[in-house]
Amino acid sequence: MAQSQKKKKKSSQKNTTKTIQIPKPWSPSNNLYFLVGILTITFIAFSPAIDNSFVNWDDPYYVLENPFVNSSFSFDNIKSIFTSPTNGAYAPLSVFSFMIEYQLVGEAPKLYHFNNILLHLGCTFFVYWIMLLLGLGKWPSAFVALLFGIHPMRVESVAWVTERKDVLFGIFYLASIVCYIYFIKTKNKKYFKWIIPLFILSLLSKIQAVSLPLSLLALDYYFNRPMKKDLFIEKIPLFILSLLVGLLGIYFLQETEVLNVASNELPFFNKILAGFYALMVYAVKAVIPFEMTAIYPFPQQINPAIMISVPFVLGIGFVVYKMRNSSKAIVFGVLFFLVNIIFLLQILGAGQGYLSDRFSYIPYLGLFFLMGLFLKFLLKKYASSSLLIKIGAGIYLALLFFLTYLQNDVWQDDLSLWTQSLKKYENSFAHSNLASYYKNNNDIEKALVHYESALKFEPNNAFLLTNIGTIHSMKNNHSKAIELLNQAEGINPNFKDIYMNRMLAHYFTNNSQAALADAEKYLSIDPNNPDVMSQRGFFKATLGNVNGAIQDYNQAIQMNPNKGAYYFNRSKAYQRLGNLNQAFNDAQKAQQLGHNLPQGYLEELQN
Repeated sequence: MAQSQKKKKKSSQKNTTKTIQIPKPWSPSNNLYFLVGILTITFIAFSPAIDNSFVNWDDPYYVLENPFVNSSFSFDNIKSIFTSPTNGAYAPLSVFSFMIEYQLVGEAPKLYHFNNILLHLGCTFFVYWIMLLLGLGKWPSAFVALLFGIHPMRVESVAWVTERKDVLFGIFYLASIVCYIYFIKTKNKKYFKWIIPLFILSLLSKIQAVSLPLSLLALDYYFNRPMKKDLFIEKIPLFILSLLVGLLGIYFLQETEVLNVASNELPFFNKILAGFYALMVYAVKAVIPFEMTAIYPFPQQINPAIMISVPFVLGIGFVVYKMRNSSKAIVFGVLFFLVNIIFLLQILGAGQGYLSDRFSYIPYLGLFFLMGLFLKFLLKKYASSSLLIKIGAGIYLALLFFLTYLQNDVWQDDLSLWTQSLKKYENSFAHSNLASYYKNNNDIEKALVHYESALKFEPNNAFLLTNIGTIHSMKNNHSKAIELLNQAEGINPNFKDIYMNRMLAHYFTNNSQAALADAEKYLSIDPNNPDVMSQRGFFKATLGNVNGAIQDYNQAIQMNPNKGAYYFNRSKAYQRLGNLNQAFNDAQKAQQLGHNLPQGYLEELQN
């Protein structure tokens, strides 16, 4: 009798996997109308973003000024994309997608934005599928998919070209989850075999994908798979890939000095508190998306809201822990959120703020699942009022749609983005970017105001001092410019822009010797800049070293043979040496490349 009960107990333990009926592969009669509606609404919500411009926040690094993107489509460039970071981040597949688009449309932004939206629609499609597979049912699954699709916190990931990283890594990440659920339910290993290549593609799109093995463990928990070593052994290749890419990402961040960008002066305890505060704010914003902006500066002081966040987070954690056996679906939603957000809490200070809207792209799927679970509960418990409940959910989604539609305009261009950011939070980064916008549009007075406002937050910032110095030089106040650039050099002697701008300031004050010294310093940091190489040649010639000048012009032409100014400068040098034939040939070449020669210069060389 005891043996029989023991066998029954073992049998029941073996049969613990949750049985959820898997829908037939996209039966149109069951899912097409829901899916078309979800994707159409999502597309309309983001349609204003198609007309947005590039912004000067990383878009130049990733697209406009990226030499691997905006030059030829070649094997060498593709190899460089996959073997080097971009602005401290390793996201080669995303950069490669920009390379393809650049070959098609150059710097016209519409295609880049349109493709971001298409990828986001793909992610929304997978979210709907995943919710069905998790057993939410059609209406709650559609509700969650729309939450994912049109939530205002999605705008940064979709409307910002650079964040192709989010939507691209997301589509492979979510496809991996679909495969894993099918693997759990069918025990067919062919589904698991798809996960590794999808995971690699996701990792190559954005480092945030490293959390996938932990997400899969959360799914194991949800589907009642016994938490034994076998679950970890089957995921060893995934953990190894996560570790390798994670370490590579940290290495690139350290090499490019991106770590400690924003919070390097904050005590570590304050950063920990900021992490708790970020968790609370992320949770609240999932339901009530308030005060969305590009930059959320680190709190410089511990305020009551930060102190409240600690018991808030720990209290929820305790409640969830107590529910681990009775309400696995709720615990799963919280776990999925945590394992995907935990690496993005800015405790190491790798970002400009303590929180970023884009970081919620995948983590919010856990919280949205909980909201769908709550809707399912209401529809079941109050079945007689299901129509009213659906109307209420629809009104809530309509409000989110409206906020998202408007939020796209914030990302319209630099002026709207950084003006809105300053309205929310006064911060150095927004002032600096707004200053760059005005400087690029030749409004140097407004640029100066914003650079100086940024400098009040960061008085030892070499970049800001350099730009302020440059503006003073543009206003013909070269002595003030040189003073500020000297100060910048004392802070960061490896910032090459200091020497470029001070070289020009010395040129305008007729100090060729000092200008030559700055050209030398610049080229010691970046020896492959043909403009500075040619400038060095000019100053050498001015100081009487004509042969040395010609050597520099030769190098500049070798680096860029299509710039007429280099040939003209070399022509003048050959003229001084009496080599009029070579001077004439160079002058003709300069003219062919569009350089305007002084009137009568060719005739002068012939005579």
